[in-house]
Amino acid sequence: MSMEYIYGLIAGAVVGVIVFILLKRYTVRGSGIKAAYDERQELLRGRAYQYAFFSMCGWYCLQGILLLAGIHLMDELTGNFMGFLIGAGVFGITCVLTDAYFVPNQKQKPYLILLSIIALMNGFTAVSCFLDGSLLADHLLSAPGSISLILSLELAAIVICLIVHKVPDGDEE
Repeated sequence: MSMEYIYGLIAGAVVGVIVFILLKRYTVRGSGIKAAYDERQELLRGRAYQYAFFSMCGWYCLQGILLLAGIHLMDELTGNFMGFLIGAGVFGITCVLTDAYFVPNQKQKPYLILLSIIALMNGFTAVSCFLDGSLLADHLLSAPGSISLILSLELAAIVICLIVHKVPDGDEE
């Protein structure tokens, strides 16, 4: 990897942490009480973690079977990262559908906007990698294009679930 790519990853991580801290600070309304998930949400999030774990296990087993059969669809980094993305997507969608994604009194609009922006940015990255031919390397799906494609589709699915499911927003009373 080139140094510019590594610097870009580091800068993206720093910006992501800053945005996360700002969102956490300014999206919870209330009487100053620390926001926390209720008991029902904790149980549902635990179940979502189980589903995410089993989906990741399923992905890695499928990937291992394909590799043993001599079928190579993607490079090693991409295959491993896809398993993580599949688990994160299953967790996010399961939490949204069971009303365990946001703590009570949390404003959802900033998160919805942020997830939409991240999905669009990754979608643009995937399209540009497709157009310049770097989505495939040696006839295998390769990073960063294919990872950006899967991430954008996953985040788009979560945003669509948030819009369709219509969880009560934190600033409604």
